[in-house]
Amino acid sequence: MNKVKSQSKFKQSLAQANKKAKSDDNNLSWHFKEPKNNLPTSWYVKVSLFFVILVLLAIFWMKSYTAAAVFVIVFLTLLVYIKRPQEKVKFMIDDESVYINDKAYQINNYKYFTVRQQKDYFVISLMPIKRLSTELVINFEEKIGEELVDRLAAKIPLEPYEESFIDNLIRKIGL
Repeated sequence: MNKVKSQSKFKQSLAQANKKAKSDDNNLSWHFKEPKNNLPTSWYVKVSLFFVILVLLAIFWMKSYTAAAVFVIVFLTLLVYIKRPQEKVKFMIDDESVYINDKAYQINNYKYFTVRQQKDYFVISLMPIKRLSTELVINFEEKIGEELVDRLAAKIPLEPYEESFIDNLIRKIGL
């Protein structure tokens, strides 16, 4: 009796392993290394002058040391963000989920996606169904773009990308 149960469990685990092996063939995975920010010295000078003016306005015109402190913190945070080391991110997509660094995101939790080009790589943004959820951003190179877009388009609709004010501002600033 015990031998029959163990054989049955073995057959089940073998079937699951075969099913997993077949599904692994349907996975698309890649690594993406964030591009390095090669900003010119003039960019740093312009941003520094901008924040110095903001701090001076806060102190002398608004008479608010709190606002001046907030501007200094924002400036320092921006510098830390720009100087952070490049991160290598592992992406994988299968029939049901997108994995970013081994964290799963169910595709059916997103209502549509958009594609846009950013410098020398592409970005897919998956827009969530839930109102206060954040979008999921997938970075990729052109060589896997067609297959990636086709896989996502089979599950959720592709909509045209509309650049927002913030997107436009970030592009003009050079981030």
